Amino acid sequence: MIGKKNIPYHTFIQRIKRLSRISHNHDGFTLIEILVASTIASIILVMVYTSYHSIIKTIQDITGYSEYYENINLAMTKIDSDISNAFFNKDNPKIAFIGSVSGDNSTVNFVTVNHRSFNVMGSIKKPVHVSDVNEIGYFLKEDPQIHELFYLVRREQPHYDDDPESGGSESKILENVMGFKIEFKMRNDWTDTWDSRETKRFPETMRTKIRVKTYTGREEEFIFLSRVDMSS
Repeated sequence: MIGKKNIPYHTFIQRIKRLSRISHNHDGFTLIEILVASTIASIILVMVYTSYHSIIKTIQDITGYSEYYENINLAMTKIDSDISNAFFNKDNPKIAFIGSVSGDNSTVNFVTVNHRSFNVMGSIKKPVHVSDVNEIGYFLKEDPQIHELFYLVRREQPHYDDDPESGGSESKILENVMGFKIEFKMRNDWTDTWDSRETKRFPETMRTKIRVKTYTGREEEFIFLSRVDMSS
């Protein structure tokens, strides 16, 4: 007899073992369970980080490509607009259209009528000679920091003078340029030089080629045609 009630010995032993198992189940996690949980958590974190990194990389690529093509488009639009509005007067020797080539790169200088620009210069007491007939030039300038790369530079002078190939202010309109070539259509052929002081006329059609190095290191070439609406 055990206690006040008559309980068989073997029954008492079974109850003790059952209570021991119940007590053991409430002791906490085993080392193996902790290792398994840590491994699963690590795998989940790696998957989340990989997905996050992939999304960030995709966003950066899209942003980089978008900015790259936007800059190309702006430069081509500006060149085409200036060429399309080129101004020519055969009776005025100061108004010239000059295209030259050095190596594989071109330089072009001409006068354009820019009706969309509005300049405020000088003062009432000291006026500045300015008009909507501007002297424009396009050429490459070497990038001092990156070998074999250039800036595409636009030169603008708010009036024309006796020197049609210099003067005014310069602004960089495109970076990472590898080549800039302009060709002029003469009859059924293309030539890379033009001087209206000799030909006494402007080219009717121009073909511009711009080679650019992308931010990923690839090389791309863009070609577009421009027509001089004010040719004679």
